[in-house]
Amino acid sequence: MADETLPNAAAELNIWYAIPSANVGRAEACLRKWKQKGYRIAVAFDKGMPEIPSAELHMWMDPYPGYFPTVNQMCARILKDHGADIIVTGGDDM
Repeated sequence: MADETLPNAAAELNIWYAIPSANVGRAEACLRKWKQKGYRIAVAFDKGMPEIPSAELHMWMDPYPGYFPTVNQMCARILKDHGADIIVTGGDDM
């Protein structure tokens, strides 16, 4: 990820970074960096995990269906509830 925030044109878009995570501390460190760059944040955890301050959207999975089904569910919700223009997916443990 580059050191600059989003360019002016991109800053006007509704851009999200969405990841599933099994580690609250690692997720918070990762997501905070993306948020500082101007992205809106979504995270999915196993049921019972706490919310983290950087995320605007929290989803809890029970049971965890795997990376791709989780990311697909997250993207569908972000599009439906928040009207995202762009969604970037990734992880905090790669």
